[in-house]
Amino acid sequence: MLTLHAALSLALDPAAPDVVAVVGGGGKSNAVFRLAKDAYAATGRRAIITHTARIAAFQYTWAPAMVEAASHTALPWDALAAALDAHGCILLTGPIVGDRRQGLAPEQVDELARRAPAFGIGLITVEADGSKMRPVKAPDSHEPVVADSTTHLLPTLGLDAIGALIDGRGVHRPELVRAVLGLDPAAAVRLTPAHAAQLLAANAGGGKARPAAAALIPLLNKADTPLRLIYGRLTAHRLARAGYPALVAALLNEGPPVLERWGPVATVVLAAGGSTRLGRPKQVEPVRGA
Repeated sequence: MLTLHAALSLALDPAAPDVVAVVGGGGKSNAVFRLAKDAYAATGRRAIITHTARIAAFQYTWAPAMVEAASHTALPWDALAAALDAHGCILLTGPIVGDRRQGLAPEQVDELARRAPAFGIGLITVEADGSKMRPVKAPDSHEPVVADSTTHLLPTLGLDAIGALIDGRGVHRPELVRAVLGLDPAAAVRLTPAHAAQLLAANAGGGKARPAAAALIPLLNKADTPLRLIYGRLTAHRLARAGYPALVAALLNEGPPVLERWGPVATVVLAAGGSTRLGRPKQVEPVRGA
């Protein structure tokens, strides 16, 4: 088992901070808070937790400390420096509107990333869209709100959605999920591991708004029962075959939350020599018909 920052192979270098945007459903808030707090606890690298989508007002209690910033204005650098000196890992959030906290503008996240070296910040985690507590979703036209400085994009899906009907009870915007998957809008269809992998990797799904240089690493959460672990493995296998690493996790575990890390595997064949035993050149042997 691995921590999230170890599974993502984050450098946590203040000279070039990791900016991890988490989208989708099924555990985004847990991911952004836990990733930052665990990374700071394990490495001592300063970390900022923030969001470009609105979050529940009570979530400030999940962080060691909070600094409030007004949207689309200069960030409160003095307050940030003082909070980081005292706590090392903090929540940077917007003002309260109703029962929610407003998110930062993506330009503010980019400015934070540019100025990270001056504050010793090695990691910025960003919750970049909402799912109304559903384990799976597809993004609407206005989301996700992903900063240009993002280095890792983590589309997240709760494995409790596998096997359930693609409808409004367990899916946020089921009509958009069906559109991404090319499904009949009216048919009763249950979400399969193949559907989950397709949705997470699709440019109109989990990969939407990904900066060209950002790594796409799907996070399959809630693998907390034997059946869900199997669903996670089936989904991760399909993603790996498509060239995407994936994490199978149970974020509410008290220990390291990443149970398995899947990824594409390359094979290197050492084919020197005269090929006398084979009888033909090894260098031109076909692999899978090619």
